[in-house]
Amino acid sequence: MKIILCLLFLINYSLCLAQNRKGVYTIQREKSALGNKSIISGSVVDFATNQPLKVAVIKIDTTLIQTDTLGHFRQELSPGKHQVRAGFIGYYLIDLGKISLRKGELINILFRVKEDTRPLID
Repeated sequence: MKIILCLLFLINYSLCLAQNRKGVYTIQREKSALGNKSIISGSVVDFATNQPLKVAVIKIDTTLIQTDTLGHFRQELSPGKHQVRAGFIGYYLIDLGKISLRKGELINILFRVKEDTRPLID
């Protein structure tokens, strides 16, 4: 039984970890004590330095949220599917697509975004 649980955890973790040339994100899910509401929270940091990106923008559906001086954000939402994106000026945009939130769930996301070094003008 423990082996099956460990295998399920590893499979779930590998599915939650996505990497591409634009950066990396990890997602952790846990139960919160909010009853009917759900929360998406997390941080946005520079991929190379792990330094927090102050005033990075997270877009959840049509709502824009900015990170604080430590690169953290938090948004209370209703359960359901929500489109989630994160970005910062001079960095790539990371689009998670639709994330499904369950009632009373807390999702913590760590965005590690890469600097966009492409020239602005060719």
